[in-house]
Amino acid sequence: MCMKAERDIMTKVRHPFVTSLVYAFQSDSKVYLVMDYHSGGELFSYLRKETLFTEEKARFYLAEMVLALAHLHSQGIVHRDLKPENILISAQGHIKLTDFGLAKQYREGDELLTVCGTDEYMAPEIILGKGYDGAVDWWSLGALAHEMMVGKPPFQSRSIRDLHTKILTAKLSLPKWLSPDAHALLKALLERNVTKRLGSGKSGMFATRGVEAIKTHPFFKSVDWNMLERLRIPAPFVPVHKHDADTSNFDKSVTQMAVTELHFDPAIDEDQNRLFVGFSFCGMSELQKSDLHRESTPPSPRQAATLSSE
Repeated sequence: MCMKAERDIMTKVRHPFVTSLVYAFQSDSKVYLVMDYHSGGELFSYLRKETLFTEEKARFYLAEMVLALAHLHSQGIVHRDLKPENILISAQGHIKLTDFGLAKQYREGDELLTVCGTDEYMAPEIILGKGYDGAVDWWSLGALAHEMMVGKPPFQSRSIRDLHTKILTAKLSLPKWLSPDAHALLKALLERNVTKRLGSGKSGMFATRGVEAIKTHPFFKSVDWNMLERLRIPAPFVPVHKHDADTSNFDKSVTQMAVTELHFDPAIDEDQNRLFVGFSFCGMSELQKSDLHRESTPPSPRQAATLSSE
């Protein structure tokens, strides 16, 4: 049922910084999801090569992540597995959040209880088994921000138990060479008290909370959020790719893997098959959206003059 839940979530999400579901279909024994391909590869690969990013570069990617997560939360979706491997880079250099296998739909006021995610980026309230909401994604964003600007996650250990203990109790140690604004952002996102965590709650008459508190944080003071969401701000890095299907920016250990299908379980009965009635979906790919945008964009005066002369 995880695949169906992922399909249901992805059919509802349409955002410049989230990977789009193009098709969903099924055979008699299997189900398939077809998503847009992004030739820039994983953010993880670039972090591994560079070790850490400049604050300016990190700010660009983090700001796009803020908008992606804000959109998910506005749709009642919590991602629960934010990490560098789940952030792709488009051909134009913008981020694309992917992998909704652990994502969950929830209603305002609901408390989620499932312990899931990737340990280094997992919020304290998930580890404790307490009820949680979308604020867990802001903790994960803080862990990701730390890795981008410091070169490693905020808490590390070879032992999962020790790692969890550190996440719950260890003091956050930040290098002195980070700017005061970066220090403040990391401390505010990696706040164990959910009610005090940057991004949690809702804005009111006397206080700015939620995503607006993140967008107005001093670390992001140079960001034009409207221009960013409209893809009008150039990316700090544009991946080199020879063609739309180029896989050179992905790790060869992944691209050279043999393509295999999951084992078919003959015990699946008709009642279980009925769970996937209506699974098929047809969306719009990035190429189709690009063509539609070109068709709907009025020609420039020079283009109009050329067209009229013809």
